[in-house]
Amino acid sequence: MTSNVDDEAGKRKRARYVLVAVIASIICITATIVLAFVFLAPDRSPAPTVEARASAEAAGAASGSEPIPLTEAERTYLTLLGPIYFCCDPDWEPYERLDTEGNYVGIAADLVRLIAKRSGVDLRLLPTSDWDASLAASARGDCLVLAFLNRTPEREKWLVFTDPYFEDPTVIITREEHEYVSDLSRLGNATVALPRGTSIEERIRRDYPQLTILLTDSERSAMDAVSGRSADLTLRSLVMAAYTIRKEGYFNLKIAGQLTDYNNNFRMGVSRDYPLVRDILNRGVRAITPLDVQRAINDHIPIIAQTGIDYRLLRGLAFVVVLSGIVSAVWYRYLRRYNTHLRLIIDTMPAYVFAKDSRGRYILVNNSTAAFYGLEPKKMLGKTDVELQGDSAHTREYEAQDRAVIDSKQPLFVAKHPGIRFDKSPGWFQTTKVPYRRPGTKKIGLLGVTLDITELKNAEQELEESEQRYRHLAQHDNLTGLPNRALFFDRLDQALALCRREHAGLALLFIDLDRFKEVNDTLGHEAGDQLLRESASRMNSCIRESDSTGRIGGDEFVIFLRGIENAPAAELAAEKLRAALEAPFMLSGREASISASIGIALFPEHGSDSSELSQHADAAMYRSKARGRNRFSVYDSGIDVSGVEDTRE
Repeated sequence: MTSNVDDEAGKRKRARYVLVAVIASIICITATIVLAFVFLAPDRSPAPTVEARASAEAAGAASGSEPIPLTEAERTYLTLLGPIYFCCDPDWEPYERLDTEGNYVGIAADLVRLIAKRSGVDLRLLPTSDWDASLAASARGDCLVLAFLNRTPEREKWLVFTDPYFEDPTVIITREEHEYVSDLSRLGNATVALPRGTSIEERIRRDYPQLTILLTDSERSAMDAVSGRSADLTLRSLVMAAYTIRKEGYFNLKIAGQLTDYNNNFRMGVSRDYPLVRDILNRGVRAITPLDVQRAINDHIPIIAQTGIDYRLLRGLAFVVVLSGIVSAVWYRYLRRYNTHLRLIIDTMPAYVFAKDSRGRYILVNNSTAAFYGLEPKKMLGKTDVELQGDSAHTREYEAQDRAVIDSKQPLFVAKHPGIRFDKSPGWFQTTKVPYRRPGTKKIGLLGVTLDITELKNAEQELEESEQRYRHLAQHDNLTGLPNRALFFDRLDQALALCRREHAGLALLFIDLDRFKEVNDTLGHEAGDQLLRESASRMNSCIRESDSTGRIGGDEFVIFLRGIENAPAAELAAEKLRAALEAPFMLSGREASISASIGIALFPEHGSDSSELSQHADAAMYRSKARGRNRFSVYDSGIDVSGVEDTRE
């Protein structure tokens, strides 16, 4: 009897435990739902105050917005051009638009102003009625710059493009009931709504001819067409899609996929006739930082403030309490969709994103990382770099970096390191690795992001080569390619300094072409230019690599010859030059003849510096002119430097 009572009491006790466990489970599920809505719902905090925005803008102004120094040639070029007019899309919110007062505002507008300020270009807006009008104005040359657009083969017919300064993935927008879209080619003859004049229209017509394209007048019209079932889907950039869906309240629409090959790389387009303007603007583009881009986005994506009680949430919670099993399923589905969204963001990043545990095994990779190895992301999990790439110096270096980050708990930033790109060609990369505590454990793992900076390195090299070309143009004669006056006399000063140290001689020759004006007037300026170029070539062929030739005037040339110790040696060289220039020239099919009057001054006999030698060589050349031309003269003290008559032609 006692045993039966004890058994009955035990059963009641166990039943109470089960009831308590069930109630505790329901409370935990309810609390989880509440916390999820609190922390995962869209941000409903009040918009920042005017004072806060002003402080943020002031902080931004102090974060490196000084103009990039320009060369003298670039400053002169921009001064001659004057204000440079650009066109925009006047109704493309939140990227760019014209407000009611005609002001240029939006994410792109903020970035364009930063680019103009940092590159030193005076950009001014040329307002248009719509995007088609802007394209037409650019094609006519009314505006030299289009501020914010994708590069397409059609646009490359009249534009050159800067590097991208705003990148945004293209996503597929459908109604809520539509399934996930992994490939547009599987949709058959679906209808896609697209705004007129966009770059994506050209690509869709080319890549997916089976789709029916419905052209609309605006972004909102395209969304309306999908929401109202006039179209099955539309394709827009992620920022634009999120902004429009949120602002206009398209609650029956969703992001149902992504076109990884259609990422938007927004750039500036510059008229093909002004490539130097593009190069200068490109410096401002490269000065744009991720913080600048994020600040521009934050300033134009509205933050919705909401107060009061959400009774729909309360009804949902009541329903959760009654049907905890159903709520658990709904919660699981919500978390799955949320994780899918996070995964979409990570997989669309144009970088290698990965996470490893303390033993160097991958626990997360994005599509870019997996695609590099030709694997699916899930097949990389649990593997190490050695298992994927083999034991090599590179993999051992990666493992040493990972171990140092985890052991020191300090981040590692490698600004530039070599590597292999997707196409197996060599490239340059930038890697950041940071330690982190893995969720739910006390173990330390590693998060990493690797960026392909090969194009940036190539652009830097192109810029350096461009600057070298500008320096060459500034120091050389454009017609003959010879050093100009400044460069020649700089070389002469260096040669004289070397002669002083080595106690060696040097001869400076001033050469004036006789009867050049007669040839120029008779045969024309093109023939005269050809004569100057061929004369320069003949003179260069008569001297050694240690000597130098320069052009200092219309038909005036100078040469210095190192190692000339006396007048006979200088006269021998001068005779060789005179004979070379006396030979007939063929100019535009006609024969022409000239000669040369040459003056010679010797270092150190006739002067101790370049100024004195130049004065005496010039005076000796005048003597050759006065004595009948086509001859050379060596300076002597009998020549009156100040009183020689200019008999050059």
